Amino acid sequence: MKHSFLSLLTVLTLFSCKNGEEVKGIQTPVEQEERKVEETRFPMEVSRMFEAHGGFKKWNSMRQLSYTLPKKNNNETHIIDLKSRKSVINASNYTIGFDGNEVWMNKEGQFPINKARFYHNLYFYFYAMPFILGDKGIKYEKTADLEFEGVKYPGYKISYDSNIGDSPDDNYFVYYDSETYLMKWLGYTVTYGGEGPSNEIHYINYSDWNKVNNLLLPATLQWYSSENNLPKEPTSKQKFNLVSISKEKPDNKLFEKPIDALVGKK
Repeated sequence: MKHSFLSLLTVLTLFSCKNGEEVKGIQTPVEQEERKVEETRFPMEVSRMFEAHGGFKKWNSMRQLSYTLPKKNNNETHIIDLKSRKSVINASNYTIGFDGNEVWMNKEGQFPINKARFYHNLYFYFYAMPFILGDKGIKYEKTADLEFEGVKYPGYKISYDSNIGDSPDDNYFVYYDSETYLMKWLGYTVTYGGEGPSNEIHYINYSDWNKVNNLLLPATLQWYSSENNLPKEPTSKQKFNLVSISKEKPDNKLFEKPIDALVGKK
């Protein structure tokens, strides 16, 4: 009887698929195992933070992200391939791109070429929080709560394997609301271009969110000055306009290095 039921279920499932009907809520054992493995890569609190922002599975299904950074004299449009991490930044007087191997700038570009490699994905990393913290090669370590204006925010220290990125010695500290699990603060160190790891922590406050394609992404980043490695007072801020995120693969030609382009060195 058991075998007959399983056979009938298989036939019904195949029939539904052939008729173009979506069978919702049913996952194959392989899909269930893959999802279980993916979820267990993260500490429980980090997984809950992802869920509060729309879910890591949802984020991971996206392929293209774009936004515009309003600047005082020169707005920038950023386009990122979320799978390959190729990117391009278009401004009125420069174009900076990453073709998967080299960071380049157009020959006529008016941007310090020695800073292009550091800059090309700087805002992307800050903007893609907290989901960027789901990248492979990341190590998670519970850290002390961050207290600001009488409120305590639990958090995790994020570090990287030695072969990840241009600055594997960088550390991030992500803090979230203990009730909503929404991300609240990011602490980070900067080692790129330095002589070694840095212990100086910079802070960004995350409190202004925008729902895009059912993902909760930052509308504004608010930097803070720091004292004794703790946030003190608000300083500069950066807004993100015309945000779009989709499953559509971007045209690879966007990121191709022109023949006469300048190359940003590490």
